Amino acid sequence: MDDKGYASEEAYVQLEDETKSRWAHSECGCLDSGLPWCLQNLCPCCIACSFGRMAEVANVGDMGTCTAGLLCGVFVGVHVCGAPVLPCIQTVRRGLVQRYNIDESFGCSLLHTLCCPALAIAQMLQEVEERENGKFSAVGKWTPNQTVVYTTAAIESRE
Repeated sequence: MDDKGYASEEAYVQLEDETKSRWAHSECGCLDSGLPWCLQNLCPCCIACSFGRMAEVANVGDMGTCTAGLLCGVFVGVHVCGAPVLPCIQTVRRGLVQRYNIDESFGCSLLHTLCCPALAIAQMLQEVEERENGKFSAVGKWTPNQTVVYTTAAIESRE
């Protein structure tokens, strides 16, 4: 506290750092959700749609732009022509880091995107499933979990 009773700038920085979260799944945790999840979300035919829908669900991009960029890279070959793919992945990843207040630097995000784009996408898909309470399935289909909330009146009427 300073002489006027206000918290110091260091206290605000410390508080901000304490509220940072971590990724729910590790970079190599693509099998955390099981092999069928991996196959239906990360196969070359489905990854672009899943990625685009994920950006849309998390509100960090629109499906059309992300899907088009990723499809272009997948069909041309990510290793031959990664230019359309990597900026889109990096932009969405940074959007997720900011939206969910994840403790990850720009450089760390860039390394994940450049070294293992498919694993980075898997991690992002799993994060959105966890945070937005839903599931992705083949061809980018998003299914939100249905939570049933019973009121006291509804419970009493059932008895």
